[in-house]
Amino acid sequence: MKRRLDVFAMIAAALLLPAVGAVPAQQPAPPATLTVPANPAPHPAPEQPLPYSHKTHVGLGLACRLCHVNPAPGTEMTFPATSTCMNCHAAVVTDRPAIKKLAEYAHSKQPIPWVRVYKVLPGVTWTHRKHLQAGLQCESCHGNVGDLQAMSETTAVTAMASCIGCHEARGASAACAVCHAWPATTHRPATTPLRVISFPGGANLPLWVAEDTGLFARLQLAVKVSPTPNSVVLIQSLARDEEDIAMAAFDNVVAY
Repeated sequence: MKRRLDVFAMIAAALLLPAVGAVPAQQPAPPATLTVPANPAPHPAPEQPLPYSHKTHVGLGLACRLCHVNPAPGTEMTFPATSTCMNCHAAVVTDRPAIKKLAEYAHSKQPIPWVRVYKVLPGVTWTHRKHLQAGLQCESCHGNVGDLQAMSETTAVTAMASCIGCHEARGASAACAVCHAWPATTHRPATTPLRVISFPGGANLPLWVAEDTGLFARLQLAVKVSPTPNSVVLIQSLARDEEDIAMAAFDNVVAY
């Protein structure tokens, strides 16, 4: 009984510690609901340097921001400092192998090399800070983490469709430049020719945008787009090395 009281005393003490660098306190938010859809495909939990159960720790009443703080500039929610873990585990279940390994990290003053589960994709400008200030809670994007023994990518929060859907539902801008840095407008002389054959129509929109915004010039590409009257001409032009790239649907590849 005394051991159990000691455990809860340590948890209570940890909860009272200030979260250094955390986002300033905000007005109480309504109960969180999952805003983004679940992942359509299973994503196994990555192997971590130490076993960690969110289910166990959240079940004890630990809040997300006790361990995951949001220091300037606010881009990421950081992993907990080893000293944060040791606030409790200096006295709690110290005989377990995982906690002994944790103590070794603490003694050597080395950060625990946690493997990040949700990764921001290349080309995406992202900040947790603005989303927290907008009133979103962790569960809105990451689901009910408190049910997970091992953290895994259970939601499709990194998918562009999820971002656009949430922005539109909340009246936030979903313009490209909100999340993606627009190419520089400084043009340099294009030096490398790139011949593209394609069916006329809206499928060429990315090519037109890249040309108009100077992306091709920035990459020193001289892109020439030629329309094709049919699939046969498209494939034959590519086969005769008259074109470098043929933009076609997969059925054209199979058929020809």
